[in-house]
Amino acid sequence: MPKPEKQPPAIIAEELSPWADLTDEAIAAAGNMDPWFVSGYSDKRRDREIAVAKGERPEPLPWRFQYVRTALTSGAPDNTKPAEFSTLRYIDVMYDDAHKYGIDVKKSGFNRGVDGTCRVAGQKLMVTPNRVAAVHAAAQRERTRALTDATGSKLEAAVDSFNARVGGQYGRADVIREESLHKG
Repeated sequence: MPKPEKQPPAIIAEELSPWADLTDEAIAAAGNMDPWFVSGYSDKRRDREIAVAKGERPEPLPWRFQYVRTALTSGAPDNTKPAEFSTLRYIDVMYDDAHKYGIDVKKSGFNRGVDGTCRVAGQKLMVTPNRVAAVHAAAQRERTRALTDATGSKLEAAVDSFNARVGGQYGRADVIREESLHKG
């Protein structure tokens, strides 16, 4: 009986990273890196949004942070937005003072700008107390409601015009308003 031929050994290739091996935890943490992440605020805001989605009523956040554009797309400096936010009582977050707001600068995505502010690309981080942000949010809701009502009035006028002109031929049109939001 002939001897069975030996099978060649399986070749196992192992990729060796020139930067060292990573643990699953390190890979997961690297996947969450975001240049806009503000450690001590973004994570608390995310937790608060999850709690609200569950129907809970968590404590309000103490601060409202906003990245504000400081340069045009051409790269030319532009102070328009910082001036606009300053009138809304926002102030610059200085890198060396960020801990006063509960921010961990080592875990955040921003860098220290030449002027000492917290920066990401052509934007700087600004902050205002929650009570000031609440006033701005309420004013924005009211402006949105006014625009919605104005649009609704035009819609109702158009429906009335349609009904007066051709409603008898095609059937009467109605405007149905619903205030609730639907999740799809």
